[in-house]
Amino acid sequence: LRIADVEELLAIDSQLELKSLALDKIEAVLTHLKKRQPKYKSEEDFVQYLYYYAHQKLLKKYSEYPTLAETLVDGRYDCLTATATYSILFSELAITHNVIETNYHIYIIVYPDTENQILIETTDPLNGLIEEEEEIISYRNQYVQSNIAERNTLIDLDLNIERNLEQKELIGLLYYNQSIKEINHGHWEKAKLIADQALEYYKKTRVHTLVNIIDSIEL
Repeated sequence: LRIADVEELLAIDSQLELKSLALDKIEAVLTHLKKRQPKYKSEEDFVQYLYYYAHQKLLKKYSEYPTLAETLVDGRYDCLTATATYSILFSELAITHNVIETNYHIYIIVYPDTENQILIETTDPLNGLIEEEEEIISYRNQYVQSNIAERNTLIDLDLNIERNLEQKELIGLLYYNQSIKEINHGHWEKAKLIADQALEYYKKTRVHTLVNIIDSIEL
């Protein structure tokens, strides 16, 4: 994702002031990082600096189902909004990475398919930058195992996903999470509107299943 996509990512929020503050926050972080980047001889060292700096400045407290604007402004984040934040930073700084989804988690691989690849576990501010190959394999195996072990109480997905997100699918997943949040609060009509928006960006089974479940309920 790029900074140009941020307004789409912030469309879930209706408050213009919140959107403006969110854009200002991520632009300020990017300005600082662009100044620091040339000072590092190794880009891997810069990635490490970026990882901890983003947690220090943007990602303050884990919270369930925040919007991206809430993450950027208030620092409340989950794995999805934190991953979106890092993906924007990496993209703007021309750092090669893949965003990978599983059933119940999402994470980043920097320099994928190279000997320098790094796994970014965005929800761990202290130990979330994983560089050792064996450790990366262990983390990825844990994520896949969680596909079977974990179940959402309301939306039970009969899936086993481990795939790279394409283009703007991450925007669709941000909408998807907000739709789940509205369902958890019993707001089915609002959930339907948001799920339909998710489907515009992410057209695979996960969102189709959600839309079908909502459509089966008498609103």
